[in-house]
Amino acid sequence: HALRIEFKRLRYIVDYFKDVLGTSGADYVKSVKLMQDLLGRYNDIAVAHSYLEDVSANGKLNGDAAAALDAYLARIDAEAHDIEAAVPEAWAKFNTRTVQSKLSNALLVLR
Repeated sequence: HALRIEFKRLRYIVDYFKDVLGTSGADYVKSVKLMQDLLGRYNDIAVAHSYLEDVSANGKLNGDAAAALDAYLARIDAEAHDIEAAVPEAWAKFNTRTVQSKLSNALLVLR
């Protein structure tokens, strides 16, 4: 969650100056947004799972509702697993010279 917040801050700072940073700045914001979205969805799943596990554990749901909740939990668990598998590749792509040069090029516009 903390990493997502740092990406959010970075995105908003760069986005704030988009009018003077040109297309490289806009391209960099897109790259940051991809990481932010991926981490944000993972956090949303973690929060939902924690809450819904508590609901499931209290035992007050009827059979159909309990089955639906269990199915939903299984679905978001699978999605979380997919995100966990995708993060290393997304980070490797974000942490390339190509993406980082977008920020550098955007800042060079300010000279």
